[in-house]
Amino acid sequence: MNEIESRIDYKELEFDVEDEMIRYGKVVRVCVPRPPLFCDPYTIGGFGRVYVRFREVEEAKRAKEAMIRRRFNGRIVEVQFYPEDRFIKGIWG
Repeated sequence: MNEIESRIDYKELEFDVEDEMIRYGKVVRVCVPRPPLFCDPYTIGGFGRVYVRFREVEEAKRAKEAMIRRRFNGRIVEVQFYPEDRFIKGIWG
């Protein structure tokens, strides 16, 4: 995550991911957990990940299929479905 230097960079990453994901369906929200200002970022759940919430499950499946074997900053993108009940409470709640 060294490529992201400031809190503004996180917001730009969210916009970039949304621009990419709208190819596959209606994006409800994109979340990139930001590190706390004065402690270890790995104490934040989800740090180093990008969460995308689609309107429909089928849209999420299309995006998942499209992301297999893709790379971002030299790293292979790992795509997983996150349980919606945990997603809402853990990321948005």
